[in-house]
Amino acid sequence: MKRLEVYPTGRAIRHRQEILRTQEGFAPELMTIGEFEQRAVIGDSGIFADAMQRRLLMREAARFEGFERLRLEMK
Repeated sequence: MKRLEVYPTGRAIRHRQEILRTQEGFAPELMTIGEFEQRAVIGDSGIFADAMQRRLLMREAARFEGFERLRLEMK
């Protein structure tokens, strides 16, 4: 079974990796909170959304009356 562990910083991940090197067995996947948030976007169909899909989903979500008044830059 795959296991994911999420840590606040890269330093915390490096520390955990040092501990895992001394143990036997399969290591869990390690990632930072930022990486997790980038990968955690899920649509209604329950599929993983890559960077381009996230951008398209955000644009679709931003289509509401009065959005132009927010004056946000869309890159």
